[in-house]
Order: sequence, then C-alpha cells, then structure tokens
Amino acid sequence: MQPLRRYRIAFIVTAAFLLVLDARGAHAAPITYQLSGTIATVDAAFTSAGLGSGTPYTATFTLDPALAVDLNAQPDTGSYVFSGTPLSGTIGGFTFSSAGLFALVQNDSACCPQTDFVTIRGIGPLTSTIPGVTLSNIIIALGSTDLTTFTSGSFVIPTDLSPFDADNRFILLANDNLESAVGPLDSLTPSGAPPPTVPEPTTLSLLGLGFASVGVRRWRQRKAS
Repeated sequence: MQPLRRYRIAFIVTAAFLLVLDARGAHAAPITYQLSGTIATVDAAFTSAGLGSGTPYTATFTLDPALAVDLNAQPDTGSYVFSGTPLSGTIGGFTFSSAGLFALVQNDSACCPQTDFVTIRGIGPLTSTIPGVTLSNIIIALGSTDLTTFTSGSFVIPTDLSPFDADNRFILLANDNLESAVGPLDSLTPSGAPPPTVPEPTTLSLLGLGFASVGVRRWRQRKAS
C-alpha cells in the first residue's frame, strides 16, 4: 500500500471515529427532579388519615430527555409518555408512587386566561400507604400567563417556578377523583450527578482532523527531504 494512501485511510478512520464520539457526547443524561411543599386543602379521606393543611410532601421523578417522543402532531402541544418512569414521594410520613409518567406541554393554550402550561401525571397502577385512600391521580400542574414561557410543544420540565402565576400545584386525587389533597410547589429542582463534561462536537472533530493533517504533513516533509 502506498504511504500516502495509508495516511488518507487513517485520516478518514480517525474522523469517523471522532464523529461517533461526538454523537454519543451530544446525548443528554437522565435528570432527577425533586419537588416539595405543604398541603393547603384536603378532603375527608385524607383528613381521616391524619393529613391536613400544612402537611409536608415531597416527590421525585427521573426523566431521560432522549426518550421524549412527542405523540401529538400539533406543533404547540407535546404529549410524552414515560412508561417505566415512576413519580413517587411522601406525604405526612406515608408513601405514594406511580408506574410511569405522562407529560403534557402546551404553548399558548386557548384557556381562560390563555396560558403556557406543563402537566406531569402519574400513570399505570398507583400505590399508596395512606390508610383508607385509593389513589386515582398524582399530578404536578404549572401554568403561566406569560406566553413567552414556552415557544412550542417541545419537551421541557421547568425548574424556575416564578413564571407560573396561573397554576402551581401538587395534587393527589383519590377515590375516583372525588377527593383531593392539594398544595403549592415550594421548589422543583434537578438533582443527581451532572452529565460528564465533554468537548463540543465541533471541537472534537477539528482536533481529530488537526492530528491527522499533522501526520500527513510530516510524511510529506520526510519524503521531500
């Protein structure tokens, strides 16, 4: 094999390998979200279990943005199902959990008033240790009258609660949605280890191409001498 051809092949292989690494590095890592607050209003089923206004609650869920596939064809509405992602938490010492998650993102919803909103809802079998309560829904509802909060129905989980003036609630529904425990969110934050820092894809590619071109140039210099 001619030396120049050998360098050309090495050049192509190196560039292709780095592009594969770029694609891997570009994927977002799963993110764990944690939320907390206190219950403001409760119905009888929950008070019978000793829960009431001022009862603290926490909840958590982990989402992989790479699995966010929009099931809605409308550009301003996004519907996303995460079948293996539980929404779980505690309320007053009791626990609750879902088998999966459904996320609805709406840009410029024709509501009253018009809002941008995102709703996270537990799906699949719901479990709870709250005595006398059969959970029928676990909901996180956020709505903003600032119509610049979202620009499309693309998948997003907000972590800044300040824009959400129209709705900002954690909701447990029980007994066929006839009874509820509702409270505002005090915090909604991502947690867990941050994704590893990797060079930008363009940087990696340019770096690899640079190394390959240096090798070709050195070969040519040796041949000329």
